Parts: sequence; structure tokens; C-alpha cells
Amino acid sequence: MLCVALGIVVGEPVPRPVPFEMQILDEQTGVGVPQLRITTDNGMVCHTQRGTGACIWWAPSLMSRSVRFEIRDESNQFDSIGATLKVTPGGQATLKIHRRT
Repeated sequence: MLCVALGIVVGEPVPRPVPFEMQILDEQTGVGVPQLRITTDNGMVCHTQRGTGACIWWAPSLMSRSVRFEIRDESNQFDSIGATLKVTPGGQATLKIHRRT
């Protein structure tokens, strides 16, 4: 009886979600651009992280489909861009953005 109870408690491991990672780089320096606002086609928003220029997407509604991203710099140092990317669990994408002169 104890073995049956342990089997129910332990059971199968629950799979952990795996994110999609996007990194935005300055095309001139190759350095990650912080504080960019990235908006998906369904209205989700993420800001790139300081130091890396990365944005991590966990939402199941984005996975396994092509997603349109709008990338905007609210400080106006970089041009705004749009990109459509295939989002997959564990996937990665790197985009380069033009610095205004």
C-alpha cells in the first residue's frame, strides 16, 4: 500500500517550460542594447535587460508559431524595427538595431 501511495506522490516529473530568448544588439558595436520596448503581435511587452540586451519570453501563447515583434527605443537613440520570428521553446534569435547618428 505504501508503494502505491509513493507512486502517486512521486509520479511522472512535470516538464518545466523552456523560454524563447531574443537578444538585441547595437549593429555598430555588437553590444546588447538595454531598455528597448518589445511588443508582440498579441500585445505582450518585454524590456531588454541591462548588459545583455536580452528579452526572455515564457508565454505558451507565443510558442510554436511565427510572432511579429515591434522593437522600439523610447530614448530615440536607435531606429525602431519590426521582425517576424518563429518562436519555439528553447529557441534563440539575435537582431541588430541601427544607432541613430
